[in-house]
Amino acid sequence: MLSTMAAAHWTGMALNMANIIVIPLIFGLGVDNGSHIVERFRSVASVRAFYQSSTPKAAILSSLTTMATFGSLLFAEHRGMYSIGFLLSIAIGFLLLYSLTVLPALLFGVKQHAK
Repeated sequence: MLSTMAAAHWTGMALNMANIIVIPLIFGLGVDNGSHIVERFRSVASVRAFYQSSTPKAAILSSLTTMATFGSLLFAEHRGMYSIGFLLSIAIGFLLLYSLTVLPALLFGVKQHAK
């Protein structure tokens, strides 16, 4: 959420009553991606096995289809709908990036520390 808000500020998009709805959606989508990745990471033996499994591909496909769905709001003439599509498209991109890079790194670090 912080990365999305930073990107929104950088592009000049203000958070207003029309697009405030994206905040709980960002958390919900992040938890959904994260739960699948954590579950797969716990079931495999290594980071390499995690990245060779179907979970990263499924997360990419799921995120891209969700981005396309919310990205279609970018064609709306209503500024509120446009801003929702803009912010959610950015947010899902960040969620995908973080759930495929930062989350496995954190899980690997916790797994190594627990040994």
